[in-house]
Amino acid sequence: MDAAPELHATLRAPASLPCTSALRDARVVWTRSSQVDGVRYALFECVYLRPWPNRPPWIARIEEILSRIANNNKAQTFLGVRWFYRRRDLLPSGEADFPTCDDPEHEVYLFSGKLDEVPCSKLDGSCSVVCASDVPDVASFVEAGDAYFYRSHAAQSLASM
Repeated sequence: MDAAPELHATLRAPASLPCTSALRDARVVWTRSSQVDGVRYALFECVYLRPWPNRPPWIARIEEILSRIANNNKAQTFLGVRWFYRRRDLLPSGEADFPTCDDPEHEVYLFSGKLDEVPCSKLDGSCSVVCASDVPDVASFVEAGDAYFYRSHAAQSLASM
C-alpha cells in the first residue's frame, strides 16, 4: 500500500538538519501532502496511525512527509510524526506530575520530543487535535467525534521527561 506522493516542493536535506543519516540520502524528497487510499494527508494534519491490527489507533501530527526511492525503484512514503498520548498510555511515574484529567477519552498529551518515522501504510484516517485554550468550548468541540484536545502546560510537562 505504498503512497504516490504529489510533489509540491522538492528539497534535499541540508547536512545541518538534525536527522538520521538515512534521511540525508540524496534520494529523499520532502513533500507537503501525500495521497493514501484516495485520501490526501497534509503537513501538520492530525491522524490516526494503527501500528498493529485489532489494537486502538495512536494519534499523531504529521510534521514531515518523506518519499524515498527504494532499491526496487519504487517510491515509498514515510511520515515524520509527533505523538499525542492518551491518559491510559502514560505510566505512573514519580518523575512527572500530570495535571488532573477532565476528559480521559478526549484529552491527549503532546510529546514534543524527536520525530518518529512511520510508513504511510499505517495511516488509519484523520482526526482533530487542538489546544484547549484555542477553542471557546472544549466540550462542544469534542462532541463532533474524532476530536481531541491538549493543554499547553501538559505539553511542557511531557517535554521535560
